[in-house]
Amino acid sequence: MPAGLRAQDVLSALAAPWRVSIFVARHPGAPAVVSAPRRSAAGPRLVDARAGWSVLALGLGTVAFLARLVPVLRGGGLFGLGNYDDGVYFSAAVALSHGVVPYRDFLLLHPPGIVVLLWPFAVLGHVTGSAVAFAVARVAFMALGATNAVLVALLLRRSGTPAAVVGGLAYALALPAVYIGSSTLLETPASTCLLGALLLLDRVAERRAWARVFGAGLLLALAADTKIWNVVVGAAVLLWVVLRSGPRRTAAFVLGGAVGGVAVCLPFLLLAGPTMWRMVVLDQLARGGSDAPVAVRVSDVLGLTAWQPDVVGWSALTVVAAAVALGCCVLACRRPSGRTAVVLLATTTALLLQVPSWYPHYPGLAVGPLALVLGSAAGVALPTLASWRRAVAGVAVLAALVAWAVPGLQRPFGTRFPAARLAAATDVSGCVTSDDPTTLLELGALDRDLARRCPVVLDLSGYSYDLRTPGRPYPARRRNTAWQQRAMTYLGSGTATLVVRFAHAVGFSARSTRTVDRWPVVAASHGYDVRRPEA
Repeated sequence: MPAGLRAQDVLSALAAPWRVSIFVARHPGAPAVVSAPRRSAAGPRLVDARAGWSVLALGLGTVAFLARLVPVLRGGGLFGLGNYDDGVYFSAAVALSHGVVPYRDFLLLHPPGIVVLLWPFAVLGHVTGSAVAFAVARVAFMALGATNAVLVALLLRRSGTPAAVVGGLAYALALPAVYIGSSTLLETPASTCLLGALLLLDRVAERRAWARVFGAGLLLALAADTKIWNVVVGAAVLLWVVLRSGPRRTAAFVLGGAVGGVAVCLPFLLLAGPTMWRMVVLDQLARGGSDAPVAVRVSDVLGLTAWQPDVVGWSALTVVAAAVALGCCVLACRRPSGRTAVVLLATTTALLLQVPSWYPHYPGLAVGPLALVLGSAAGVALPTLASWRRAVAGVAVLAALVAWAVPGLQRPFGTRFPAARLAAATDVSGCVTSDDPTTLLELGALDRDLARRCPVVLDLSGYSYDLRTPGRPYPARRRNTAWQQRAMTYLGSGTATLVVRFAHAVGFSARSTRTVDRWPVVAASHGYDVRRPEA
């Protein structure tokens, strides 16, 4: 809370009009300004508090937005290649805007929430072109990530200004949050839903409690509609509601969750039938294991991804960071809101340690609870210090947050793609194929392919999880004969093709690699080749 503003001043200002009404009702002859001196004294302070909060929110949002935008501009730019998944999701939304339905008409391994969210941007692409619409969507997700930093601060506002600043800044700068907020990935909107639900539950003691609990359940269902792992997070929050609230509020929470799940998923389930269940649930459960050890996963969750395991002192740094996080959990548990954050951090971390595969955006699932824990700990520890010690400790904490974030912020995101130089070679009368759909977006080829009823393969990598023998372990792509055939059939069906992800035999068998190498190159730029497939 801003300096000079006490909690009792705020409460007094808010309650003053009600005291006046009650006094006049009991004493009709008394002047109505009996409480005016208190209101006028606290009013300016309340205005100052609101102004201070607005400045803090604006500052956190600006820092968070720039932390996501600058690495993209230093890397691939708004029209570059991202991390592959972002292009898959936006391409799925473009396909839906052309009437091509996920699960029924093409493979999608995630719930449809992200497609619904990106659909308005895909429709915008009908006017601006998909490349421009994708760039706009990327900027919008950066703004959404900045909003999440403000939501974290808002959740911690009752714990004091130090808690709000530390928590909001932690989310603004943490590498997992920056990475997921740099493009159209699942974790940013899912985090928005989680933080929004926690904010509604934090105000559940106020008026319209039933509606707030219903809204919290709805938001957590939307989080699961976007990334299915959030079912576990929603279950943890449901347990909290059961323990803290009565059966009516629990029923409201469950009802909100049911409405959120049905509204988003049921239309696609009716259109696609059991195929949707197979792709979203069974294929995800059957994914192969990852070679990422527990220490690497813990390091990534703690935002130390920029420190590679071969760096001297990496193990010691991970141990120290884990000890600091554990200490913050102990401090946070001194307050009810902090205990909630600790439970959510433990839940998401345990889930991330168990998932079979591992990618850099996965730790984004836990970054919201982690920021809340750090902020809660600061809100408990800093106010106990003397004024000068508090100032020194506050500066030290802020310096530590910046030092924690700088190595990750120095890493560029994405790679440049020479769409202008390759556009002529892909402006063909037939279909254009690629193993990375972002290339089709940037070239404007995806809309042409959809209009021409070309084969829709937006996640060629994902077919390796779907083309498997039920009940058997997931085979590596090089040994997955069905996937090799699918890849070669699709890529060879185009008049022009770009092989980007598997250009160096990563995932392709030796035979598939030789096949691609025999296709003549018709255009090349900066390591990207446009080839003409031949029988």
